[in-house]
Amino acid sequence: MPLFLSEELQKITGLIPHAQKSNPVVSKKGIDWHLSHSLKVINGICKALIVSDSSEYKHSFNIKRSYVFLTGGFPRGVGKAPKAVSPSDQITEEDLLNQINKVRAIIPELSTLPLNSHFKHPYFGMLNLERSKKFLIIHTNHHFKIIKDILKNQ
Repeated sequence: MPLFLSEELQKITGLIPHAQKSNPVVSKKGIDWHLSHSLKVINGICKALIVSDSSEYKHSFNIKRSYVFLTGGFPRGVGKAPKAVSPSDQITEEDLLNQINKVRAIIPELSTLPLNSHFKHPYFGMLNLERSKKFLIIHTNHHFKIIKDILKNQ
């Protein structure tokens, strides 16, 4: 079975040569920012899942989460990235490759976690391991769509 997010990490790696491209009509941020942000989110959520206490997980209904998980996407420009996952202004190829390596090192740990490992999302509330993984795929694909539009409109 392939590593969780292996296809997405391969795609991120393949997009690094385009990292310096941007199109302010599509996004205020360049491709480098979207790649770095996606990696920071993956790494941050994985770390939160690892240190969480599964006995503290409590499921609750969240209409925003239900909508996003049902449709498989986010509306653009609605959410704002928290400071912890907002990249700096200077993003180098080396930074991106280092982040990819960190993510590749941490992802295997997810397979050892209890199902009620969790993290608290600012809009969607508490997400257990399964929902966290689903969120990571939706979130990463959201940024891939933006990158695709940036590249299409070059």
